[in-house]
Formats: sequence, structure tokens, C-alpha cells
Amino acid sequence: MLIALSIMVLLAMQTDAPMVTIVIVGSVLVLKTDRRGKAFILLVLILMLIRLNIKLQYKPFTQGYITEINASSFLVENGMDHVLVYTRDASIYHPFDRVVLTGKIDPIEEGKRDFGFDVERWAQANRIIGTISEDQTLRFCRDSPGHFILSGGFAQQNQEFTAVFRDILYDTLPDDPQMDFVSLGLQFALLLSASDRFLQRIPDARLATILQFVSLLLFSWLFGFPLTALRFIVFFITARLCNDRKIAFSINIFLFFFIAPHSLSQWTLLIPLAFQFSSIFFMKQKAFFVRFGLLAAIFMLSNGICFPLSILIFPLVRSILMMVSAVFWATTLLPFLAYPALFLYRLFNVLLGKFSFDTIRLIGTM
Repeated sequence: MLIALSIMVLLAMQTDAPMVTIVIVGSVLVLKTDRRGKAFILLVLILMLIRLNIKLQYKPFTQGYITEINASSFLVENGMDHVLVYTRDASIYHPFDRVVLTGKIDPIEEGKRDFGFDVERWAQANRIIGTISEDQTLRFCRDSPGHFILSGGFAQQNQEFTAVFRDILYDTLPDDPQMDFVSLGLQFALLLSASDRFLQRIPDARLATILQFVSLLLFSWLFGFPLTALRFIVFFITARLCNDRKIAFSINIFLFFFIAPHSLSQWTLLIPLAFQFSSIFFMKQKAFFVRFGLLAAIFMLSNGICFPLSILIFPLVRSILMMVSAVFWATTLLPFLAYPALFLYRLFNVLLGKFSFDTIRLIGTM
């Protein structure tokens, strides 16, 4: 019953009228269950409808610090809220720079854009209260540990390395074929993979789990606790507190629904949940085909286009890019690795450039 309700919620949040969908499908589930089940479903439905009707009040702010840098914009964070700042040259900004907003914050424009991208849902999921132009801000460079690390660490004097490292983290360089397959989610996956290998030498499993969780929190702080970080934190907790993967899958959906309902419509969560669904509910032989079909369905619902080969080679490319990212992170501590890191990056860029992908950027969601 819990699994059916969670899948219903996930599907409902993909529609333009999630409240109506929840009421209709929930009513069908109520009719097909016993008295105890009816009471449980009705309680859950009431809680969900209440949550959908709660509109969080954003607190306007006049200053904050940079947590994410894109090709033509960056995010300024204050508490849990963000403002999107449009810029002509993102390379002059650094993570953790202090930004003062001197102008009026414009509200997010409603409506769908290319590939069915719903701006309003994206803003609500990421708590973005509005936008402002670069000329209405003042920036103060901060010499903080986060600034130092995310600007290239000890290798930041190598400008080419710093530019590529920022691209790997934030996708700041346009027309880069590797960036179709890499993003912040990959960095969190790399952290968990590396910490698993390192902490498996600790005999106390509980201590190892605590240390891994602390490292995950610190890494999330480094990037300003984006939705991707929240996903990894929630998945980490449920995977270790709940032995039943199906129940953990359902709990993940409900937690994100009550935290931020529209987060369930974002690829950052939707595609990992689709991967979880295929691996939990289908045998290994069928899981691949189910996963492929779910990805195709997600792209069609979003009016997106994805070359099938990019989905097929996704696991391989992701593994290779994880290793490349690991070399770049090591270079922040050992600057003499900058040239080998850049060589690997260029080599893989050339190999990927041999393929002509007409693809949506997948790994940003992973």
C-alpha cells in the first residue's frame, strides 16, 4: 500500500494538476482496500493535500554568498533561499564570494521553455525567489577555505586547470561534449565511492558510517546544500536505516514530497528514482530495458530529445569521468598533477567528440 501511494505521488507530480490526480487515484485506492487501509490512505491523502496547499513564504534578502556558478549566471544564497544573478562573464566570480543585491529582485517568469522545462517548478524546487541582473549587485571576494578549494586549491595559479575544474563542477564552458555526461551529482557519487574504499579499513562499521555521513555533510556545505546534495543525504540515511529497499524507495519519495513537492518533477530526483525503481522491482536481466524505457518516457514527457546511444554508453562514460574528476580533485592538493589531469581531459574530450550526440545533458540529474 505504501509503495502504491508513493508511486502515485511520483506520477502525480509530473502532471499539470497534481492535486486532482492525487484525489482521483487516491479515491480508486480507497475503494480497493479494507477498512484499515481506507483510514491509512485517507490520512495520507489529507496530509498530501494540505502540503500542496501550503505556500512557503520566502524572506527577501539583500546579501548572500555565491554557491553555484553556471555559464551565464550564478546563485546567491541566504539561508535556504536563492536569487539567480545573470552575468556576462561568470569566470570572474568564485564560490563563497559575498554579493550585495542593490536592485529589485524580479519574480520568476511562469511558463515552459525549451524541452518542456518548467521554470516555476524548478524555482520552487530549488527555493529560488527571483532573478536580478549583474549590474545591480556588488561582489566582495572572500578568502575562505571553500573559495580556495573550489577555485583549484594549490593548483589555482594554473588558469587552464582552474577553468576546466570549474567546468567539471558547474558546467561553465559551453559546447563541451564531456559536460553532457558530468555534473555535481557525479562529484557526490565520487565522494561516496572514495569514502567507501577508505573507510572499509575501519573495523567499527558504525563509526565508519558516521564518518562517511559527516564527510557528506561537509561536501554538501561546500556546495551550499543544493537539491543534489539533499538527495544524496536523504538516500544515504534511508538506505542505512531501512533494510527493505522497497520501503526505503517509498520513504524517499514521501520525504521529498513533504520537503519540496515540486522537487519530484526535477530530473535531479526523477531519474535516480527511476533507476532505483528498475533495480528494485525488476530482475537484473530486465532492469536495463526498464531503465531505458523509463528514461525515454521521462524525456518524452519533457519534450526532450536524447540520442539512444548516449543512454547506452552512459554507465561507461560516467565511470571514466568519475576517474577523471578524481584526478582533478587530487590536483587541488598536488598541483604537479595539473598537466596529466588536463591531458586526460583533452584526450577524453577528443574521443567523445568523435560521436555526434543530439542529447539532453543526462548526468546533471544523476
